[in-house]
Amino acid sequence: MCDREADILSYIQDKQKYNERSFYRAKHSRAQIETDSTLFEHLESQAELGEYTIDIAQKGTKNSKEKPVNRVGRKVKLTIKVAQVRFKTKGDTKPVNVVYAQEKTSKNVTEPLRWVLLTTEPIDTLIQALHIIDIYTTRWRIEDFHKAWKTGAGAERQRT
Repeated sequence: MCDREADILSYIQDKQKYNERSFYRAKHSRAQIETDSTLFEHLESQAELGEYTIDIAQKGTKNSKEKPVNRVGRKVKLTIKVAQVRFKTKGDTKPVNVVYAQEKTSKNVTEPLRWVLLTTEPIDTLIQALHIIDIYTTRWRIEDFHKAWKTGAGAERQRT
């Protein structure tokens, strides 16, 4: 499982070449082979597969002026769309499954959630798409664990 920093086409192609199960959060709205639209445009045009509600925890963040602020915890209602796409690349390209989860807008939310999740996992049903979203939401717990492990337990200081 990788976040947006791993949205590198050569990395994705390498995982496909060796048939490795993989999962990425998309950063780039790449051109596709089958359509003239970009990835994000294509996803917007897809039919909704269903909806899903998740809890987003409160978290300290920074605003546009780099001032610390708290993101308020809230329940988020997501619309779920899926697609299978092929990116324009040099050489051979394999299809990539995409789960698109977008928060329904409300006046209380200034930055609605929008996750574009690329995967080799099946996404034929709503249950399969929700499984991908559940995997992605565990990332926060994993990051909190690593932060505690590095800073609280001093794991990096233990290197020799």
